[in-house]
Amino acid sequence: MLFRSEASASNPANSEPHRLDLLVLPESTFEQTLAAEDLGPLIEALLGPERPAVLVGSTVRDDGRSYNRALLLPQNAAATSSYDKRQLLPFAERRWLFASSADYTPGATSAAMSVEGAPFVTSICYESLFGEQTRADLQSSGGTFLVNLANDGWFNDARPIEAQIRALQLRAIENGVPVVRAARDGVSVAIAADGTV
Repeated sequence: MLFRSEASASNPANSEPHRLDLLVLPESTFEQTLAAEDLGPLIEALLGPERPAVLVGSTVRDDGRSYNRALLLPQNAAATSSYDKRQLLPFAERRWLFASSADYTPGATSAAMSVEGAPFVTSICYESLFGEQTRADLQSSGGTFLVNLANDGWFNDARPIEAQIRALQLRAIENGVPVVRAARDGVSVAIAADGTV
């Protein structure tokens, strides 16, 4: 999913009319679990030094724990921002009765990030259903848009995917912000602040 921020589009100093500000890659972009420190260098190696900012979803191992992570790699910058999914999918990402080493660890911090001076919030997959969490993150960060990373490979039916898109339409309307959804095995979509797709 490609995104050009409104801040960049309206900047008269920007002489590149078709410059890409953010490349959004979905949840589970890579099949294998990566060490947290390897994700950034891998993106750099794949896209090269002239790349835009990249938001990528991947399973990472960090301090012996697995996280469903969104990592923002700013353009031409070594510093990264990350968000670990807080609302884990029951029985797929976390089993409460019989915990195992395959379980993910829930994140503990807000999903606020920024690209080209435009603050935004990231949610991962079915976190689109948690309106209060999204609203709190957008309000606390001053977020101007929402990005949802998804991997719909879990579903063998279109109804759960449609439900997630409808939930994201509600998040757009409730918060008055556009939404970008990048899905690996499903529907990628851009939703206007009024909920239109």
